Amino acid sequence: MGNKRWYAAAGLAAGALVAFSTALPVFAQPPVAGAEQPAGRPGGHGPRQAHHRRHRPAARITALTASQVTVTWPGKAHRTATLARSGLAVYAGLYPAAGSVLAVGEHIRLEGGPAHPQALVVLPEAGGTLENSNGVWSLQGRERTWTLALPAQPVLLGMSALTAGSRAQVFGTASGSSLAVSAVAAPPAWIRGAVVSDQGGTLVVKTVQGNRAVDISTALDARRAGHLKPGRRVRVALAPGTSRALAVLPAGRRHGWRARPGTATVGTLESTGDGSFQVRNLLGTQVVNTSGRTVTVRWHGHQGATLSGIPAGTRVAVLARHGGHDLLVVVLLARPRG
Repeated sequence: MGNKRWYAAAGLAAGALVAFSTALPVFAQPPVAGAEQPAGRPGGHGPRQAHHRRHRPAARITALTASQVTVTWPGKAHRTATLARSGLAVYAGLYPAAGSVLAVGEHIRLEGGPAHPQALVVLPEAGGTLENSNGVWSLQGRERTWTLALPAQPVLLGMSALTAGSRAQVFGTASGSSLAVSAVAAPPAWIRGAVVSDQGGTLVVKTVQGNRAVDISTALDARRAGHLKPGRRVRVALAPGTSRALAVLPAGRRHGWRARPGTATVGTLESTGDGSFQVRNLLGTQVVNTSGRTVTVRWHGHQGATLSGIPAGTRVAVLARHGGHDLLVVVLLARPRG
């Protein structure tokens, strides 16, 4: 019986992790065959990270000068790399961008790896719907609202001006519920079809609406896109209102950009108190700090439950969200009362 309960807990924990990783607003949705459409719908999956044959964890910019950028990868080794900014292509998500979008604290990925970087890609910090109240801009996500600290002339990608009610991704760094913005990007439009030919930087794609010629010269994966064989089915992300490709992705595989996922701890709740609680698992007892953080509890059949209402001995999954500023506690197997 104990093993069955453990397997059930493990399965529920995995489900909780998947549910959380897909809880952020949409930036790029799979397209309807042949149709050009903006990506993003309320309540959908989150912005997605690029999937590579080998997973490369996101790094963080830890130092920035006029000539160099230093990035550090997570983990015990804290591996770092210092790159020359001269000749290094910079992207904000799928959009080519100027070096002005770089800021210390941003999360990035290196296309080509640290030894031979082809591009530095800044990952979005949040996605959602733009709102304006008395001249103050904010971003309404699925589970929280961010106040946007905009520079005098914000970098706008795929849009000419900020528009209340429109979907967007925001790049920059977070502090509490505030985002120091380096760039704001509109969702790309998507088409899907089969490659007809590559004519010197112009990819011809056959869709249900006819052949469509798209410019791949500045696409993030332009080298790979130029070697796709005729007949290969692809999805193409386009800059809104243009025929300029931002990315060309083989159909049938999950691609795109996702905001940073949270981290999780699964174990048995030992105790709760002012400013912290303790969770025990095979790695030992971990003290989770709650000071200054919003704690949300999800417990089936217990709407409005709080952390103090969960009895000791309950198996829980604890997920850090939004850069660690918020916590989600999911009750997996509750200890019977009495």
